[in-house]
Amino acid sequence: MTLFWRRIVAWSPAILVFVWMFGRWQIPRPAWFWIIIPFITFGIGAFALFIKMRRQKTRRHEVAGAFARALASLAATEASLSVPLLLTAIALIGALGNLVESGDVPLLVSILAWLIFTACMMLLLEPPSSPVSISQIGSPPLTKGLILFLSRKPKTPEGQAKWQKLKEETQRLNSNSTPTWDELKKLPELLRQRRGRGGGVTTTLNNWIEALADTPFAPPFYAIAYHYQRLEHLWIAVTEQTKGDELSLFREICQRLKSRFQIHELELKNPDDLPSIQQVINTAYQEAESLGLPESEVTTDITGGSSLMSAGGVLACVRSQRRVQYLNQTTYELQEVPVGVENVAEAIQEFLEQLPILMGKASQGATIGGWFKMLSAVVLNLQPVTPTRLPISHGRFAYAAALELFLRRDATLAKALHEARPYKPFTVSPLLDVQEREGNDFRLYPEQVYTWRLTGLIREVSEHLLNLEPDMGGVRIGDAVFSVVGVAMTAEEHPEAGQDDYTALWERWGKVAPPESITLHFLTPTTFRVGRFEQPFPLPRWVFGSLVTLWDAFAPYPIGQGLKELMEEVIILSNWRGETRRVELGNHRTVGFTGKFTYRLAERLPEVSRLMGMLAEFAFYSGVGWHTAHGMGQTRWVRE
Repeated sequence: MTLFWRRIVAWSPAILVFVWMFGRWQIPRPAWFWIIIPFITFGIGAFALFIKMRRQKTRRHEVAGAFARALASLAATEASLSVPLLLTAIALIGALGNLVESGDVPLLVSILAWLIFTACMMLLLEPPSSPVSISQIGSPPLTKGLILFLSRKPKTPEGQAKWQKLKEETQRLNSNSTPTWDELKKLPELLRQRRGRGGGVTTTLNNWIEALADTPFAPPFYAIAYHYQRLEHLWIAVTEQTKGDELSLFREICQRLKSRFQIHELELKNPDDLPSIQQVINTAYQEAESLGLPESEVTTDITGGSSLMSAGGVLACVRSQRRVQYLNQTTYELQEVPVGVENVAEAIQEFLEQLPILMGKASQGATIGGWFKMLSAVVLNLQPVTPTRLPISHGRFAYAAALELFLRRDATLAKALHEARPYKPFTVSPLLDVQEREGNDFRLYPEQVYTWRLTGLIREVSEHLLNLEPDMGGVRIGDAVFSVVGVAMTAEEHPEAGQDDYTALWERWGKVAPPESITLHFLTPTTFRVGRFEQPFPLPRWVFGSLVTLWDAFAPYPIGQGLKELMEEVIILSNWRGETRRVELGNHRTVGFTGKFTYRLAERLPEVSRLMGMLAEFAFYSGVGWHTAHGMGQTRWVRE
């Protein structure tokens, strides 16, 4: 049924009831005349419904379930159609109550007939509950339409080199060596081979295929190759970041592969807004309907894009005719996701439970593109050259000393880090293990060794930190000059040091048991910049909101605004012991808190709990809150 006829069906009860009531009051006719009209209308609606049920082979005991499914479907995806039907039903039910009291039996029967007619119209809009598969069992059916999210190109030097290689190999393609879409169907075999799970691959364009496999373009082009036999229309959802070089290369590859399908661009203006994502998907389905493609002939692939885009894709496809697929990152085969309205809750829960697999980015970062970004924490053991003093609030001096270390190796990197806004991809601690104070200063002695900790949130910074050595020269923090007597880079060398990457962190927390609660120890003063002011208290929405923001800023695949808002709603502060401390920031003074604070969920949501654990572990490297590059926000997870 086209959108035009769906609108006719949805609005017909409201229009007919209004005309019937107006005519009954204004046009003199016999009483039987106004009674027979709703019954004739009801008969037409019941006959149309009977024909539909016969075609779909719906049993009588399934009618109630179909009615509930139709109501849920309309409410979830087509509010413009559900509103007139619901308002008409409410008005009729209200009139029914008044007529029962008045005892007007003829009018009461007429209203009942109109109610049944409204229910029939709603059932006519109910989509088939089990579309017929046209492909092999366990795999998505081949469809004439496909919707894809376009992923961003890698930003790291290694990822950019692989991206450039794909562009060069694409330029080398010519009419005599153009690959076929059937050859692209061998991509899963190639990817399995790289993980030691398959045999060799023999193609006439092995270099180009391998170059494609090293980029985020591998999943979307395999999805196209899978459906190519029947594919007529392809919708590409692009953001402001992907409609440039990414879209240009995508179109060039399609052109060189002599694609016969038509490409439609969908601009996603706000990729961090779930309603915007759903609207883009709904727009694609509306365009497909205008092109004569029913919803069962269009598939949404959620492998590309961000995690929030994938979640929005699932939510937009809750109607039982809309198909969803993703590329399994273990088997590298396409799988269909069941997201019918009748089991949408289970589908969303399954989606959350399989989030690391559904996103594909985690495994792609480690095996396909190699474009994950490294996390590192390095501890320098510093020994003062002479007895000296250092202000207790010396974060600004520590920050300057860290930049000087970067400057020794790479002046361009140091300049970029200093100018990075609004978030810096590294943190700097104040001197740790300092005991003796005198007024507003620390007293430092040459016979003692102090620790200084630096962390990196991207590969470029981490590579620099992991190349630091004791013989690199002295370090100056404020007026204090230190010699470097040791550098610790692993947890075995020092409990405050370590190395990790976003991919491993993501995958690890997809498998472990969810923690019941999380206690964070804020070692150095921590505060949050909210508007024009600082807020020195660790409310859950500020703590975990800060961690999500930092993760999204530097990880190759973001958590997204939708999950961030969900965490803010369900995480509560259950216990705490802390205090506030004043911090001097040069020309600015602020107040931060320190102490131990325990967080838990208000309801049982295992995947959100795992996400909390992952972010708490991430805080070891990222810190929390404002001015983490100036010694503030040093945070540790206290595991009990």
